[in-house]
Formats: sequence, C-alpha cells, structure tokens
Amino acid sequence: MKKKDKDLAEDPINIKDKMDTSEHPVVTVEDLDEETIQHVNNPIVGLKPIEKVFLGVVKEVRQESNKYIFSDGSASVEIKVVSDEIIRVRLAPHSVFLDEFSYAVPQIDQKVAVFTFTEEEEYYAVSTNTVSCHVNKSNFHISFVDNDGKVINEDYLGMHWEENEQFGGYYVYCTKKCYPEEAFYGLGDKPTDLNLRGKRLQNWNSDTYSFAKHQDPLYRSIPFFISLNEGNAHGIFL
Repeated sequence: MKKKDKDLAEDPINIKDKMDTSEHPVVTVEDLDEETIQHVNNPIVGLKPIEKVFLGVVKEVRQESNKYIFSDGSASVEIKVVSDEIIRVRLAPHSVFLDEFSYAVPQIDQKVAVFTFTEEEEYYAVSTNTVSCHVNKSNFHISFVDNDGKVINEDYLGMHWEENEQFGGYYVYCTKKCYPEEAFYGLGDKPTDLNLRGKRLQNWNSDTYSFAKHQDPLYRSIPFFISLNEGNAHGIFL
C-alpha cells in the first residue's frame, strides 16, 4: 500500500485495494458510529443524543421582545405573541431553536404591542386582549383561556420528543384533551366525514389516482385544523 493510503487507513474508514497498482482504491464505510454522521436535515451540530423524554418543572423564565422562553434546565419552550389572536408555541429539546425560514411566507416580523405577563401560584400567564396562554409550573402543561376565563384548549400530556433515528433530529409530540362534544375540521382534501373526530390522518401528499373513501394521504395536505366545542372555535396551525 502506498504511503498516502497507509495514512488514510489510520482513520475509521477501511481502504480496500483490488490491486496494489490501482490509482483509485475502493473506499467503504464500516462500523462508523451513527452519532458522528451529520445529517443533511439536521443543521445543528454538537447536540447530545436524544431520547424520549418529557418536559420537567419550569425553572427559569426570560423575555425576549414579544417572546417568553421557559426552561426546565435543559429543554426550552418559546411562547411568542404574534397578534391579539395568535400565540405560537415552540419546543427545543436542548434549548437550541432553529432559525425561522419559509419558502412561502415573507419575512414579516409580526408582533402585538399590548400583552402582559403574570405569575400565579400554579402557572405563568402570557395574555393579549383576546386570549391567555397558561404554562403550568409543575408539569409544563400548556392551556389557552378566553376572556371569560373558559379553557378552550389544554394539554392532556406534557410535550415530549423522540429521536428521529432514520434522518436525524427529533420528533416533537403534543397531546391535547378532547372534549365530549368537540368537533374537528380541516387538514386539506380528505375523502371522509366532514367532522374528523376519531380519525388518524397523515400530513403528507400522494398522487393517488381513483382513491377510495377514507383513503389517506391524497393530493393535498394543509397543516391547519379548526376545533368547535360548545359554540366556541379555535384553530391550530401545526
């Protein structure tokens, strides 16, 4: 083996030569630690391995303009006041939020001038003139309350995340309570009942010719749905 090939062989990559005179040895990767591979769709480097874990107790809160960052000491949740009627929630398992980017939406810094932050015995509240977002101190459950004090949306389980072993990065999960008379509408073209309650649907597209009833996915998926419960409605953009 040539001197330059010998140097390469000291790396965890096996160099296989069909012939000693070959100018282009065949390179194969074997037993390479998966955690050392930087996946294309996970632009953050240096993150710890991610396991399935739930948020803990709220230990720290800080304000950044129209955003409040809640932390349990490791993970962080961002509550952003977008408008009087829109509050955005994001979770970063290791407190590293990705930069916001979209091919479809212009870079518009939406924010409302009037909002308040209060601390109660059991929760923190970020409020606008229309809605309040409550963050439970003990379990990080998030709920939304209208001006009449009625809970219109709340967590059933705390948010958690799991590692995406196939592509890198992680999946974030959010489980909400479903009320007895609550109905759900939206998510794009779905050949099923108008009320989507009780259905499991994919947020994915497929060129499905001559599709059947209840078949999913189809041509179009829209990551937005509306909840209607006892005359009150709200929307969730996924």
